[in-house]
Amino acid sequence: MAPRMLELVKATGQGNGRRWGREHYAQVLEVYEEAQHFRQPTTKAVAEAFGLTDAAALKHIERAKKLRAADAPRRERKGDGDGKP
Repeated sequence: MAPRMLELVKATGQGNGRRWGREHYAQVLEVYEEAQHFRQPTTKAVAEAFGLTDAAALKHIERAKKLRAADAPRRERKGDGDGKP
């Protein structure tokens, strides 16, 4: 595992049965993207980093991506709300 990933693992404060906040999902994306950068299996990296099964890790990755997309600024399309085509 890459050194930065090990730092993130130590910083997670993982616990079973708790609700995961946005900070957790941001960390999931960091681990995921670092694994991609080093061409490592992404789901396995997240699973190991947070003590999850592969299936749970995949769900965390999906949720993290959805939250990132929801936080992204929305672009306006022509004709939206101004009465002009």
